[in-house]
Amino acid sequence: MPGIQCSVFDPADPSAESRWRHGMDMLRHHPEHIQEQYSEPGFRIACVYHPEVCKKPRLLVTPHHVLAAYGTLHDDDLRGADGEALCQTLLERFLQGGAAGLQHLNGRYDIAVWDRRSRVLQWVSDRFGANRHYSLHQHRALHLACEVKSLVPWLDRIEVER
Repeated sequence: MPGIQCSVFDPADPSAESRWRHGMDMLRHHPEHIQEQYSEPGFRIACVYHPEVCKKPRLLVTPHHVLAAYGTLHDDDLRGADGEALCQTLLERFLQGGAAGLQHLNGRYDIAVWDRRSRVLQWVSDRFGANRHYSLHQHRALHLACEVKSLVPWLDRIEVER
């Protein structure tokens, strides 16, 4: 399933790069999907989408923020916007009103905003939570993903309760 995957972790973790790559490989079940990725020490994000659904890139990197947007937005002032123009408009709304500036948009979407200076990740989903996403909280790490299987590489062990 397309969507956003991101991880915030200890930059000194030597296994982070291989775990991230393994998790992303687990998402590659549709070869036509586009995977946009960005990384910096202690942070990785990817936006995975079908090119017929999202016509232009959905990942915006500025000197102070990284924004990923997945889904469909129906607000009049966003109609027809895609790619960098859409991401820039969403980032401006976020900077003016924080997460609350994005929470009441019309549509089915997930938006992740990483503040590069304060190292804070904010995730905003549509008001009905239509897009599934999963989170994994670990000591000094947070992982969010559109598919639970992409989080498996971050686990030391898997236990199944009968």
